Amino acid sequence: MPNLTATPSEVVARAEEIIDGRQLDRVREVFHADVVNHSLAPDRPAGLAGTEEYLRSDQAARFADERWGTMVELTDGDYVAHFGTRVGRWPGGNFLGIDAPAGQYARALAFIYRVDNGLIVERWAYRDDLAFLRQLGVTL
Repeated sequence: MPNLTATPSEVVARAEEIIDGRQLDRVREVFHADVVNHSLAPDRPAGLAGTEEYLRSDQAARFADERWGTMVELTDGDYVAHFGTRVGRWPGGNFLGIDAPAGQYARALAFIYRVDNGLIVERWAYRDDLAFLRQLGVTL
């Protein structure tokens, strides 16, 4: 059930707490069933089903300990943007078709959300994947 009194910033903060805490059974509390997640691979299902599928994937689980190192929030009406540095430990393995060894990283990242009636209805993510891979010692 959406919290209609929450500000867009509060809805996004709650969403990030749910995702970072791996409380995946609670994502429906903050994402609209028909959310447009612009960050998903094209073969993922539309709507919340695709977001849930990704969050339960092995790829997402590899980033389970990732947290904000630095973060700035910008808001404008229904839009909320979080950008800064996410830090964590990559356990090693395939990342976008590239074998990346285990190691610590700090990667630049931005999430942008649009909130309507207490739920996230759109989401974008922009990551510096090349810098992430280079920190792990991958040469391309």
